[in-house]
Amino acid sequence: MKLTISCVLCALSVVAVACTESAQGSKKPEQITTAPPLTDRRAMSEKLCKVLNEIAPQAPQLAAVGTQAQLVMSIASAFDANAEALRQVADEIDTVAAASCPSARDALLKVLKMQSLQEAVR
Repeated sequence: MKLTISCVLCALSVVAVACTESAQGSKKPEQITTAPPLTDRRAMSEKLCKVLNEIAPQAPQLAAVGTQAQLVMSIASAFDANAEALRQVADEIDTVAAASCPSARDALLKVLKMQSLQEAVR
């Protein structure tokens, strides 16, 4: 089973629509707003590196798929399931991780047997 940020985003959007409709009446999905994307690369770097540094030591004990699932779930949690922020993280994950926490990135890629973290979260 391949768990990706896209899967998490899809599930979160369904939950968000259901929760919003029940809380606000029958508001149409196009009326639901999402939080703006992260524009502060430093904030993204701090959150992302915290996640990578927490997962990297555990990764050798997990199978590649377990590491991938943990990575996706931890990123979604760290960025508060904000769809726009998660898209931005997915787009910039390798650039940010290579610059800010390269050893954790490399350790995860070794376990994942992938060329990029972006490949793991898409």
